[in-house]
This record gives sequence, C-alpha cells and structure tokens, in this order.
Amino acid sequence: MSKFSFLKTQVQFKISLKTRIYFENQIKSCDINKNIKNKSRGASSLDFSIFEMNTIFVEYQYKFSTQLRVRYGETDQMGYCYYGNYAEFLEVGRVEALRALGLSYRSLEEKNIMLPVAEFTIKYHAPAQYDDLLTIATTITKITAARILFDYTITNESGSTICTAHTTLVFVDKANKKPMQAPEEFLRLIAPYAK
Repeated sequence: MSKFSFLKTQVQFKISLKTRIYFENQIKSCDINKNIKNKSRGASSLDFSIFEMNTIFVEYQYKFSTQLRVRYGETDQMGYCYYGNYAEFLEVGRVEALRALGLSYRSLEEKNIMLPVAEFTIKYHAPAQYDDLLTIATTITKITAARILFDYTITNESGSTICTAHTTLVFVDKANKKPMQAPEEFLRLIAPYAK
C-alpha cells in the first residue's frame, strides 16, 4: 500500500465560510447553500467530505517578516553568504512565522506531528555579504489536507532582493511516519488569512 493511499479516504474537513476552495484541475467555488451546517444558528463553517485530499487546497495570504544578520562563519572566500545557508534562513522565517501565528514547532512535535520539507526551490538574485541585515518575508500561500506551502523573499537593508524561494512541507505522524491531515488548531489559526 502506498504511503499516500490514505489520501483517498473520506475525512471531514472544516474551513471558514469566507474560504474559497480550489481544485487543481478546475476552479470551483463550494456550494455554500448545500454545505452550511446549523445555518439557522449562524454557523460560519463548511463541512464536506474529501475523497481526493491531494487535489483540494485552500489559498492563504498570511505574511510575517523576521530579521537576521549574516555572520562571518556563514560567508565563503568571496565574502558572500554561502548559498547552502539560505535553507537555514528560510527555516528561521518559517518557524518564526508559525510562532507569530500562535503555533510553535515545539508544540507540534509534542503532539507527535512532524513537518519535513518535501520540496525546496530557490532563485538567487544578488549575494548577501558579511554583516548584512537580512529581512526574511515568509508567506503561507496554500494548504492542502496534508501539506503547507511557503513563499519567501529575502532582502537586504537597502531593499535589494537577495533571493526568492518556495518550500512545501508535509504534516507527518511521528509514530507511523505517514502523512496526516493538518491539525485543526492550525487550520483555526490560519482561517482568517484565507483568500
């Protein structure tokens, strides 16, 4: 059995009413009238079944910026920040963005939820140098049932773009090492930032 075969099982998934649901093959808006639970009581959530969890996603616009300074040990012989360090810089941006949202990596790990990186792409625009103060702007752009996507822009003090990057992380159950649904607590915290 494939480790992603669980994606085809039926699950209940709650999303704020203002969230639009996008499908990868075609864009559709949820039929709100058919899916609102407890409409008479003014509930503000949708309740629907997802059979193909890997094809459905919600777009977000949650942004957070943090800063760090390039240390001498992070530079190469040319005086530029070594390219391999940027993955760590992105991790700092990601961890601090989640912390500012109200969810720390530590709290996830205490609940046996891991977030390994499944995809990482980066484009370098200009070199960072020793003692540069870098701003890491991190945006959560999309969440599927088991994945979270981040976009990043790193700039220096003069506002020049150093690099742009993208990562995809997967929510994984620490016990069985299999992908799992994004935790409800996280979905609740990120819901106000839905597009």
